[in-house]
Amino acid sequence: MYKMRSFRQFSRVKSTFLASETKIYKADAPKPHFSEDQPLVFGAIPTPHMLEIDYYGNSGWEAPVIKPFAPLSIHPFNSSLHYAIQCFEGMKAYKDPKNKIRFFRPQLNMERFLVSSKRLGLPEFDTNELFKCIEQYIKLEKDWIPELEGSSLYIRPLHISNTNKLGVHKAKDSKILVMASPAQEYFKKNSRGLWLDVNENYWRGTPHSVSQYKLGCNYAPTITITSETAHEGYEQAIWTFNENMLESGATNLFFLLQKDGKQTLVTHPLDGSILPGITRRSIIELAKDVVPDIKVEERSFSISEFIDCYNKKQIKEVFVAGTAAVTGGVSRLRIRGTVYELPYGEVPNYFSTTFKKMIYNIQYGKIDHPFSVVCE
Repeated sequence: MYKMRSFRQFSRVKSTFLASETKIYKADAPKPHFSEDQPLVFGAIPTPHMLEIDYYGNSGWEAPVIKPFAPLSIHPFNSSLHYAIQCFEGMKAYKDPKNKIRFFRPQLNMERFLVSSKRLGLPEFDTNELFKCIEQYIKLEKDWIPELEGSSLYIRPLHISNTNKLGVHKAKDSKILVMASPAQEYFKKNSRGLWLDVNENYWRGTPHSVSQYKLGCNYAPTITITSETAHEGYEQAIWTFNENMLESGATNLFFLLQKDGKQTLVTHPLDGSILPGITRRSIIELAKDVVPDIKVEERSFSISEFIDCYNKKQIKEVFVAGTAAVTGGVSRLRIRGTVYELPYGEVPNYFSTTFKKMIYNIQYGKIDHPFSVVCE
């Protein structure tokens, strides 16, 4: 008798939510006004609404709800607060010249979000249904997509435990939240190029670690280090493992080498020690559109190799890549107390600047490309 009740209960558990069941409650909010004179501080201004989807262990996923943006009420025993059972994503929405809403490779964000959720033991969901929910949400917030050059609407999906019980265990209940904030170009004010400090005292990522997932626990321990380097004028730290340079801050890292007239683009492999960035993947796939005869290598790049190539004047360019920044050219590296000013050719940061223009054209629909998805 008990087994029969258990089976019936399990059979009623909804394995995913459906976008078609989304409930919408509109906020009474004024339209925004964007101006070049008022810079958009990243992540500071929330849009009037948010998307919320609840999961309960006994019944499964509830219908999605789009409602006015508001603070959450969280139980002090909530396990996301105590044990970092939470993951997130970062993506953007853009407006093209015809005023259509566009996304850049959104399904990759949805898939990575699902993989991160599964790594934490949080419930699975249909990635297509989540994106459909996000489309509905962004349509409601379309006036909050800035049309200024390099600006966009930053979208932050978040999946947290909603289980209110102490103890390290799988979350019975959880919640997906999606929020948005208008943002300008991330490194817009930096004209001198980025300064990066190579940090060997802290290993953020190692092979087969959770650094390959977008979990909050990967970022919190870096705050003190990043703050200390910022006081010395360096924008980000480069994380290392066994002398290999992995990634920088919250961005992937690229080295453009030139040997015997041939160019090679080097970035660390997806061995579990770095985040599989969507911009990183796009750069690798589009590299030959920028430099037709370029060779792309996903391999370790050590401090010793960098110093050797630097002394031989084979380092043509170093840059970072990520959703917020797209690309950012690096003009200085500090390694073990020694500063390396990066030598450039006649056109500084040619590859990263050219790629940024190319991906902007894709994101804003100025060129037709399968990476750009129109919100229908």
